Amino acid sequence: EDVPLNEAELAAVVNDPEILRLLDQVEELDVPELDEVGVKKLIIQLERRINDNEEMRVRFAKKPERFMASEEALHEAIKKLHQITMTPRLYPIFLDLNAHGSILSLLSHENADIAVAVVDFLEEFTDPDSLVREESVKNRVVAELEASDLPTLLMRNMERLHETDPDEAKAVQTSLSVVENLIELRPAFARVMVQRSTVLEWLLKRLQSKGYDSNKLSTSEMLAILVQNDARAQKHFGKLDGVLAVLTAVSYYKKRDPKSMEEEEYVENLFDILCSALLLYRNKERFLDADGVELLLYIIKGRRYARICALRLLDFALTEFPEACDRLVECLGLRTVFSIFMHKDLKKVKKLKNYSEDEEDEHVLSLVSSLLTLTTTPAFRHRVFFKFVENEFEKVERLMELFNKYYTKMTFFMRRLEAGVDATIDMIETDADLYARRLEAGLYRLQLVCLIMAHVADSVYCQNEKQTARQKLFELFSLQETPVSAAYAIVVEYLEYFNVEGGEDRVAVQDELLRVVQSLNEGRAPSISGDSDMKAEPSSPGSGKGAQEQPGGLHETPADDVSDKCAVPRRDHGHRDADDEPPAKRRKRE
Repeated sequence: EDVPLNEAELAAVVNDPEILRLLDQVEELDVPELDEVGVKKLIIQLERRINDNEEMRVRFAKKPERFMASEEALHEAIKKLHQITMTPRLYPIFLDLNAHGSILSLLSHENADIAVAVVDFLEEFTDPDSLVREESVKNRVVAELEASDLPTLLMRNMERLHETDPDEAKAVQTSLSVVENLIELRPAFARVMVQRSTVLEWLLKRLQSKGYDSNKLSTSEMLAILVQNDARAQKHFGKLDGVLAVLTAVSYYKKRDPKSMEEEEYVENLFDILCSALLLYRNKERFLDADGVELLLYIIKGRRYARICALRLLDFALTEFPEACDRLVECLGLRTVFSIFMHKDLKKVKKLKNYSEDEEDEHVLSLVSSLLTLTTTPAFRHRVFFKFVENEFEKVERLMELFNKYYTKMTFFMRRLEAGVDATIDMIETDADLYARRLEAGLYRLQLVCLIMAHVADSVYCQNEKQTARQKLFELFSLQETPVSAAYAIVVEYLEYFNVEGGEDRVAVQDELLRVVQSLNEGRAPSISGDSDMKAEPSSPGSGKGAQEQPGGLHETPADDVSDKCAVPRRDHGHRDADDEPPAKRRKRE
């Protein structure tokens, strides 16, 4: 039965006369639909079987053969309950009679087979597809199971199961499916599961087992779901040394490729877990302490399946985290990052199954932006900016290539949109919808390119004995049809959508962005001395008196303001509470 059939063999089986005759008989059977009376009979029968089994176990505690028949009858009664899952409208009767309480109590039964049968029933009972049209029933099912302490009972049962037994291993996977079903029915159940059970502890322990198996995939999926959008779960995950545990699991693939599609999904889940966990600043510190930056650089250089996942996670790790930027420069990671930026290994990495040139461009551009704006140690900042000077400004020329690539893509997209031939035009109703669609089409990468151009053109580090990076950039723009004002306009538009809800720090970043962007303003005179790289001309748009008229109410910052702040398009990295602040800021507040 495990041997796959070819098309001819499959056609022979499907057209077998005996099989067709049996199917016809099944269709002719008149199976009565379960009604309220039928549900009550099933529940009464279940209660009797539970009582009989308890009585027999007490009377013949040392003679298992004497109560085995009662357990078989109980097992059969549980299997009959599957009929109820076919008619969700009868669930209220099942719940009114507290049958769910009786069922959940069997999760602690001495016979693991009974508990496994209960888990199988719960998986079907909580199936979201069957409850999609029963809104009130759906909410009640989750509420009643939660009130009956399902999280605790389910985890206790999972902890006693031995996955060396195929049936019990399958029960573990089914138990995780039950939790996933309940989270899909009511997303807030994820927080309940974390708070009222040891699910995170169990999942992390399970990930640390050697090798790969199918239950590891289910484990990684569940962990990713729990940590994804809940700050409390992320915090608890960090306190349990989850960052180190998942990095250890990831390290298994630094020299190996997954052997199946399921294992590939497992690897991607591991990186998704870490990306979600790093939304908390404290977890980023734990990531740094666990040598996460060094591990990711090693994986990226290895050119294995996990390469693009590692690049994405490194992007998350450096975002709004200056310490990680300094660490990357300190451990000689600039060579690796700029090698990707220059597409030096393009022929080799294109052979990877999950390679995406646009995705790689996005993450490496974001990495470079973080390094330019967040690296704090002066010597390290100089090394980052000097990368754009070496080899006769080859990386500035690469920036121009990327600008042309994504500017052309955006132009083509807007023409299709204006012509009404883009498939997503019906989904665009507001200006915000249009902006989001443009970001997906490549505007985000184009913004990153233009912001990098602005920072490079603004820096006093980016010059050699012949010219500055700004002069080189303007020279390249003069050789093509698209003017430098196009790049300037792109960044100005970005500033219009810049989120200023983060308080004074965010406003300061916005002001700093305006100053840096003036380096792309054609009205500002270039200078080989680099003095103009530190000051904006008062007459240029967005500076001096004209600053009040700029979009978003931007203001000029002092000329000697240090441009170490974040000036990159940022993803939403969640909120920070009092326990999730950078140490220096926390000490100042206290």
